[in-house]
Amino acid sequence: MSRGTEARRHGGRPTGGLRARSHYAFRRLWYGERGVGAALALALGLPATVAYRALLAWDQRRRVAGCEHAPLPVISVGSLVAGGSGKTPVTAWLARVIGTRGARAGIVVTEAAADEALLHGHWNPGVRVAVARDRASGVRRLARLGADVAILDDGFQHRELARDLDIVLVSDRGAANGALLPMGPYREPVSALSRADWKIVVGPSPGRHTDLPTDRKGMPRSDEPMSRIVFRPGGWADLQGRDAPAPEGEVVAATGIARPDRFFEFLRRVGRQPVEAFAFPDHHPFGPTDARTLEDVRRRAGGRATLVVTEKDAVKLREYVRLLGPVRALRQRLVWLAGRSRLVRRLTNAAGLPPADREPAR
Repeated sequence: MSRGTEARRHGGRPTGGLRARSHYAFRRLWYGERGVGAALALALGLPATVAYRALLAWDQRRRVAGCEHAPLPVISVGSLVAGGSGKTPVTAWLARVIGTRGARAGIVVTEAAADEALLHGHWNPGVRVAVARDRASGVRRLARLGADVAILDDGFQHRELARDLDIVLVSDRGAANGALLPMGPYREPVSALSRADWKIVVGPSPGRHTDLPTDRKGMPRSDEPMSRIVFRPGGWADLQGRDAPAPEGEVVAATGIARPDRFFEFLRRVGRQPVEAFAFPDHHPFGPTDARTLEDVRRRAGGRATLVVTEKDAVKLREYVRLLGPVRALRQRLVWLAGRSRLVRRLTNAAGLPPADREPAR
C-alpha cells in the first residue's frame, strides 16, 4: 500500500503504522473484542474520554448560545455514534422525497466527508451539494444556489444552526459499550436523544436492544415518533454506476467505510466470499498507488478475480478505471419496515411542502 495507507487484510493484522493500529484497537474496544490492543486502548483512552466529556459540555453551550436561523427550512440527519450508521443513504432518500414535492433539495456535507458529496451527486444528480467547513455557511451557499430545503448529512451534534426537523438514526444492536469517545463510539450521552424530533431505528428486530426509551418489556415506547429501516444488499454496478452483472468466480474486496464488517457480511449474503479483503479507514482518499496495489492483489488471486467495492468506494476509484481490471460495486438497498409514511408527513410539514401522491421507492 502507498505511504500513509492504513489498510489491513480482513481478519489479519492492520498495517500502516501506529495510527492504523490504534484505530483498529479502539474499534475492537468499542464493539466488544478483547485482546492486548483493546487493553492498551482502554488504558490510554480513559483520560481522553474524561477530557472529551468536559470539552463536549463547553462546546455544546457555545454552539447553542450562537445558534443561527437559516433562510430556508433545515432538516438534520445524524446519530449518536461515530461513523457507519446509515446517515448518507437516508439523507439521499429524504432529498428524493423533497423532489417529489416539486421542491429543490440541497445537501450539506463537511469537508472531512467530501467523498460523500460525490456519492450524493451520483445518487441524486439534480440535487445541489455544498461541501463546507461549517453547516451554517453550507446552508447559506445552498440558499444562493436556489435550494428550497437544506438537509444536513451528519448534523445532530452541530447545534450552531437551528433546524426544523432533527432526525437521529439508532442501531437496534446498540454499541458494545456505552462510553463516549474515544473509549466508546458515542459522540454524546444517550440522554441527548431527548432533543431529537424523530428516530429511525436501523435493524429488523423490534425486540433487540436500542438506546431508545423503552417500556417495561424492553420494547421502544409506542409514543416515540420513529420509523424502522434495514439495509440489505442491492444489485451490482460498474465503476461508472451503471447496472452490471454479478461478478463471476473469485473476488477481492476492498473498502474505506466506517464499518467494513458490514460490507463483508453483505458479500457473504450474496454468495461472494472474498479470497482477500482489505479495510481502509473511513473516507480514505484512494490514490494511484492504492489502485495499482489492489490490481496486483487481484491478479495474484488468480488473474480472473474481480475487485468488489461499495458505491462509496467506487466514486473515488472511478478515475483509476484504466489501472484496474474488472471492478463491481455492490449497492446497498434501504428497506422501510415501518413508519415511512408518517415520516414523510412530518418532513413535508416541517419543510412547508405540499403533499404528493407518490414517494421514492428507494
